[in-house]
Amino acid sequence: QEEEAIRFEEARRAEEEEQARQQDEEDLQRRVEAQIRARVEAEARRREEDEARRLAEEEQRRLEEERQQRLEEEAAQEAAQAQQRIEGMVRRRAEEEVRRLAEEEEEVAQRHTATTPVANRSSPGYTASSFAQGFEQYCNTKAGETRAGAAGSRWSPVGKSSAPSGRARPSG
Repeated sequence: QEEEAIRFEEARRAEEEEQARQQDEEDLQRRVEAQIRARVEAEARRREEDEARRLAEEEQRRLEEERQQRLEEEAAQEAAQAQQRIEGMVRRRAEEEVRRLAEEEEEVAQRHTATTPVANRSSPGYTASSFAQGFEQYCNTKAGETRAGAAGSRWSPVGKSSAPSGRARPSG
């Protein structure tokens, strides 16, 4: 009976050891599976974060490119508008200058027509400068006639009279 008790005790101990060993194996298996699962989950999170970061960077680049393109388009549009304004100002100034010159030319033509003898107007080689010379000569002649008539002598430039004082004497 004692032998049986010893065998029973040994069997029980062997069974406990077997259960403990199986328990240890199961625990080890669970720890290994948990570690594998943790690594897989960590890798999946890392991939998701990498993908999210890549997408965010890509979106940021796209937005920056759109912003840059918009700025370039706005700058080009502003430059075109400025160019149009400048061209408009230049055109208006040129038109004003042409109009002013035409008005001056018209005034000169009207004065010319009013003061030039009809025969001279159509003479070949008649120019504005020859008109000016002729007009000056005409004015001097008229002024000389008036002064000479009043003084009783030929006209001479003011301050160059040959008469000593009082009445002018004919000079020549």
